[in-house]
Amino acid sequence: MSKPAADVPATIVFSKVSKSFGGRPVLRDVSFSVDPGEFVLLGGASGSGKTTLLRLLLALERPDSGKVAVAGRLVHRLTDSSLPYYRRNIGVVFQDLMLIPDASVTHNVRLSVEVQGASRRQANARACMALELVGLGDLGNTRVDKLPQEACQRVAIARAIAQQPAILLADEPTESLGAGYTHAVLDLFARLAERGTTVILASRSPLVMGYARAGRMMRIQDCQVVPAQSRTLIHEQIPYFGQTVSEVNRVLDQMPTVGPKEVRA
Repeated sequence: MSKPAADVPATIVFSKVSKSFGGRPVLRDVSFSVDPGEFVLLGGASGSGKTTLLRLLLALERPDSGKVAVAGRLVHRLTDSSLPYYRRNIGVVFQDLMLIPDASVTHNVRLSVEVQGASRRQANARACMALELVGLGDLGNTRVDKLPQEACQRVAIARAIAQQPAILLADEPTESLGAGYTHAVLDLFARLAERGTTVILASRSPLVMGYARAGRMMRIQDCQVVPAQSRTLIHEQIPYFGQTVSEVNRVLDQMPTVGPKEVRA
């Protein structure tokens, strides 16, 4: 994947960030940057600080020291009134999914688009496209609590994609998926990154960290973010949830390409 021009400002910058809970350090003096359209895999053991790092980006946590900047804005200094507008630019796959169990699949995905100000018609269209991308196009009217866990995981991924975000943060998004579907999710995220979305995927899975198409791999170790070595794993693949590449491209081509836009607060 080609890198953005050197004069394009980094989308995400951590500068000497430290964070502790109850006196226990989780992140210590962490510094790194992520360029627009980059696909970054963030590894580390359970409890190493991956979720904390993503929560800092969402301004759900504040750093004890250091700076977290997105598109030139200091995230930890955003006011409470500006945070909802800032978060509209970020699609999130939460580790606990945070779906509405007694609502339909389409409603769960559509809701994330409606809060951005889209009309019901626009939101429905984007929800249907996102569900098609994760192989759930025929289950839009099904209640979430009637789905198996792996399908719920894909609904959460579709919800993040439907927002057409500038930044996509995914916390263990393949935890309930088998090897083939895991590869399909990673391929889809790589495709989104190629179209301009900045993707950070956090996972403790060796299968995920062995994905060859990611632009960069890092891991949290001893409260530090360090480069990670990649290794290509051979496993059963289900390309794009049983769809051909041309079918996926057709759907993605109907979704606006993320350009070098400002992430506004």
